[in-house]
Amino acid sequence: MTIGRKTQLLLLVLLSSVLFPLALPNEFFGAAIRLLGLQPDESFYWGNAILGLICIAPVFYAVSRAPTFGFASLLGLIFGAISTGLSNYWLIFFQGYSLWTFGAPLIGYTAVNALVFPFLRGFSRMSGRFRPFLLAIAWAGYEYFKSVGFSGYPWGLIAYPMGNFLPLIQFVDTTGIWGLSFLMALVNSLIAEYALAGHRILYFRQAAFGLFLVACVFGYGTYRLARPIPHASTASLLLVQQNTDPWDEGSANNDSLRTNIDLTLRGLQSSNPAPDLAVWSESSVTNVFVEHGNQFTPARNPLVPAVRMMGVPVLFGGVVILDRQKQEAWNASVLVSPEGSIVDTYGKIHPVPMAESIPFYELAPVKRFFRNVVGIWNPWVSGTRYTIFNVPLRAGGQLAFGTPICFEDAFSNLCRTYIVKGADMLVNITNDSWSKTWSAEIQHFAVARFRAVENRRVLVRSTNGGVSAVVGPWGEIRSRMPFFEKAWRTVDVPVYREERFTPYTRFGDWFPRLSIAFLFLVLVVARIPKKRVVSFGPCQEGG
Repeated sequence: MTIGRKTQLLLLVLLSSVLFPLALPNEFFGAAIRLLGLQPDESFYWGNAILGLICIAPVFYAVSRAPTFGFASLLGLIFGAISTGLSNYWLIFFQGYSLWTFGAPLIGYTAVNALVFPFLRGFSRMSGRFRPFLLAIAWAGYEYFKSVGFSGYPWGLIAYPMGNFLPLIQFVDTTGIWGLSFLMALVNSLIAEYALAGHRILYFRQAAFGLFLVACVFGYGTYRLARPIPHASTASLLLVQQNTDPWDEGSANNDSLRTNIDLTLRGLQSSNPAPDLAVWSESSVTNVFVEHGNQFTPARNPLVPAVRMMGVPVLFGGVVILDRQKQEAWNASVLVSPEGSIVDTYGKIHPVPMAESIPFYELAPVKRFFRNVVGIWNPWVSGTRYTIFNVPLRAGGQLAFGTPICFEDAFSNLCRTYIVKGADMLVNITNDSWSKTWSAEIQHFAVARFRAVENRRVLVRSTNGGVSAVVGPWGEIRSRMPFFEKAWRTVDVPVYREERFTPYTRFGDWFPRLSIAFLFLVLVVARIPKKRVVSFGPCQEGG
């Protein structure tokens, strides 16, 4: 292969490295509009679904034409570095830790892509007939791999640009988000196949089968959108968005509590009857702690009398102290009764790796490094229990709900576990306001909304600065508050209960696991020596 040919493949990967972040929620379209002297509206920050259909097609073409596995790894390194950097730029706003919060995923996913792309090349060489399908399955398996476990980071999946196209996302109630990743990757790989294929009749068969799959998905989605879901009752929730600066080291803690109390009281004055529950965001109360054993400390604090005056239960994000001497605590959600007593708590099970939770932190060298170099003194302790909170409803019955905290709502399996354990609703409390950007808030929301569709349950998000919203069981946005404003809103939310769990709720991540098992089988079969057919030439007499 000539140097020019390699340059062409590098340019194709560079193109995908830019198109992929542009397909996701981003600031770049809005910035371009501002450069023209215009004021962009919010739509410029939600990404672009059309780009989602084509953004990794150049990658699939490039890895399929890569001359060696080493060159494919170089392509992966370039794609991983540029696409990760452009789509996660907002991590640089994480104040003093930005070097680590931005650098860790940048280095990590640059390395992961450098390892994954040779596999893509290998699958592309196995069969021209099945190449687009093998590449799509491999991409979906890769996205699953990067999204699970302690270091899982389910941002930047190829499925997310399609979140607003409701008929096309309904089937994730069966496959989880991973089925949509496969479908989107398949569309991209079929586009690449058009340029790769030498046999046009074969390509038209491949494309016809791909269109058949899309038509089946669209048909199922249309059916599900038209099918009502029975609901047992209606919950009235008061969502509070305090929009305080989490990096303000002065009076931020007191301001946050005062702001939440004030906004809640204003919301209650405008609500008749009173709501069933007031929901505050993550880290909304950080100057009143909860001792293990459900006791407030200090015992005399402004929160308790305020809740008694409100007369409604309050769910807030706070700190639960497990061991004062060891300085161990949970990043927690706390439910307080109208009388001001603690009903129950939940400790965040999946803290942010290397920021909220650090492996082997108890070892002295690790502790010194993170304290003296990184600046993290006391990481959170991981929770161990999926708490199902219960509050009585004025409309009758009880509301059972789970509270994934912050980026926990990005983890499909974690959220389905709440439903399996009896939750009727997911109430996510989040604080992303440190990002200072609309697109970072929208990226998180784009990830979270699929949890509603996967489980056919309502997802409620109460955040510091956005996106505070109610998402229905079809993924539709039922109510939303503006970005970065102090606001409150009372919402009536149906409590949905289908007769059976969705296939995804019941069986979890069966689709990507089966996909990975299939790819492993393909690799094994490919290593089996093929039987040689010995042919004999015409028999000759003589000699």
